[in-house]
Amino acid sequence: MKRSNENDVMKNYKETLMKSGIEQACIKLGLNFYEVFLQGMVDNETKEYEGYSWEAINNSTPGLKEAIVIHAAPPLMKINDYPWEEWYVSNGQAHHAILYTKKREKNDGEVIIKSDDKEHPKSVKGKKWYFFFEKDLKPFLLKHKL
Repeated sequence: MKRSNENDVMKNYKETLMKSGIEQACIKLGLNFYEVFLQGMVDNETKEYEGYSWEAINNSTPGLKEAIVIHAAPPLMKINDYPWEEWYVSNGQAHHAILYTKKREKNDGEVIIKSDDKEHPKSVKGKKWYFFFEKDLKPFLLKHKL
C-alpha cells in the first residue's frame, strides 16, 4: 500500500511538470527534461515539491535563450524555509539558481523581487532573496534534504 502512495507522489510530480509546460520550455531551451527533472529520482524524493508552483515565464533579461525562465516556487507556507529555484540558459550556458529568503553559508548574491514584477511567480514577489548557483541542474530538493 505504501509503495503505491509513493508512486502516486512521483506521478503527480511528473504530471505537474508536464501540465505546467516545463517539458516544452526545456525543449525550447535545449535542456533534456528527463535528465534534469526525472532521471534517477526515488519515489519519495518528490514529496518535498508538494505545493510548489512550476512555471515557465517569459523574461526580458538580455541574453536569455527564448526569453524563458523555468521556476519552481514554494507555497507561501513554506517560503521562509524552502528554496525557490530557477533554470535558464544565458549566453549559451545553462544556469540553475537556488534562492532563499534567509542568507545561507553559500551565497552568490541577493535580489529584490518587487511586488509589481511581471516576470516571476506570484509567491516570490515583494521579498529579498539570497541566491547561489548550482552546477547540477537537477532540482535541489531531490538531492538535498531540509
